[in-house]
This record gives sequence, structure tokens and C-alpha cells, in this order.
Amino acid sequence: MNVAVLGAGGFLGRNVVRELSLIADCQVTAVTSRTVSILGASSMVEPSDLNNHVPGLSAIVNCAVSYGRNSPLSAYEANIAWPLSIIRLAASREIPFLNINSFYGKYPLATYLPLRTYSLTKALLPVLGRQVFQEQCGDESKFMDISLEHAYGPGDSVEKFIPWLLAQMKNQVKEIKLTDGVQLRDFVFVSDAARTIAVATHKLPEIDVLKPLEIGTSKAVPVRRLVEIAASLTDYQGELHFGAVVTPRGDISSSAADPYLRELLGLSYLSLEDGLSETLGKKFR
Repeated sequence: MNVAVLGAGGFLGRNVVRELSLIADCQVTAVTSRTVSILGASSMVEPSDLNNHVPGLSAIVNCAVSYGRNSPLSAYEANIAWPLSIIRLAASREIPFLNINSFYGKYPLATYLPLRTYSLTKALLPVLGRQVFQEQCGDESKFMDISLEHAYGPGDSVEKFIPWLLAQMKNQVKEIKLTDGVQLRDFVFVSDAARTIAVATHKLPEIDVLKPLEIGTSKAVPVRRLVEIAASLTDYQGELHFGAVVTPRGDISSSAADPYLRELLGLSYLSLEDGLSETLGKKFR
């Protein structure tokens, strides 16, 4: 089995490459424009050169993403235009394409301004991808859209909430201003999420694509609870000012993964306490 991972240099992509490499007889083609070393990669390919490698692939996993914070166009290119060009190639050769989507795509988030471009572009690709597979090979089931809940862990960007929060606590800042923290999230450790993707790729024929394909613990936890656990683990002595930040309009009140995929693959995940402890033992980039 030879699997290409798009966005292999990113937070999730690096972990997916590593987990795939642990599967017997699995060769992993890491597709990234970053000049980084990726543990478990059998080969490294520039995105512009992927066309030449498609014929030998067994599956393609799309972990590429742009949040569009600085440029909406970058989100369009990374989340729609480029993966769609690869989807066309995959469909023409009937190569399964696994699109790793965000839980944001499960909700109508056009009004959620902080991630509006990201959520809209991520929600559009599955619609286009299924259509391309249906038109080119008559089998849209070879296009799988898998929603990932709130992944966290070592190596994530400090721009994201959990790395930012842990950095504030480790630095013992006097006050951390937060929303009221009543939003419910399914926090899943990144290695667990990556392992699910790797095993799903290996066992594609066993998956019923008509079922909800979602990755998470299936437990919705208040954001406030995560903050309190992190404070305990870091021995944070400052003030947690809940309610000092207004919750953005259009934010999700509650989200948790359907258990189908996890139960089908027979996987167990780290608890939030263990996952945060593991995260604190590593450095963020």
C-alpha cells in the first residue's frame, strides 16, 4: 500500500504520516512544500510534482489546510483549488481520496467571523469532491469526507487556543481573559486522531460511507473544564477571568463525534487529562 498525505508538513499531517508508517507494508509519500524532516515518510514530494506520483498510489489523504487569517485567497487555494485538482486525478484512476475535514463543517458557520472563510471553504470541498468522483468514475463512495473534532497535542501552532493557553499558564501571566467557557467541545489528542485516519485508510473496504465519519472521543466537554484541568497541571497561580471575552457570534455551542468510526476500528483514546499532560511534556513550535 502506498499512501500520499497532502499537507504532510502540518500539525495533523506529520502525525498521520508517522501512524501510517507503523502499518506493515505501507509506504508513505509525504506531500509538502516545507523543508522539514517527517518521521515515517518513505519519500517527500513537492505539491507541484504530485501528478507524476499519482499512478502508483493506493489512497490519498488530504490534511492540507489554510485558516485564511491573513488572506482569504490562501484558504481558497489550500482548501479548494489545489485539493480539487488532485481529486480529479484520483477520480480518473479510481484512487480513494480521504478528505480530513473540520467539525466546523458540520454546522452553518457563515456567521462565525473568526473562521468564516475557513469554514466555508472546508464545507464546499466535499460537495465538489463527491461530484467529481461520480462524474469521472461513477463511484462517489471512493471520496470519503471525515470530520475531525478539536485536535490538540505537541507540535501545534501557538496561534491556536490550547497551545496559547498552556503557554500563558506556563509563563504564569497574572490574568488570562476568556469567554464564559460554556461551549462544549470534543477534544481529541492528535496521535489518537492520526491513528484513526491511518487505520481507516488501511481498512477502507470495511467502512460504510453512508454512516457519519467523524473522529473524536464522542464526549463533549465544556471549554471551561479544559481550562481548569490545564491550570491544575501547570500549577497556574494567576486569575482565570471567565466572561471577560465576548463569545463570537455564530460560535458552536456543542459538538462531539459520532462513535461509529472509532467503534468500528476498535480504537481507544487518551483522556483529556492524559492528553494535556502529554502535551505539556513537549515543546510547541
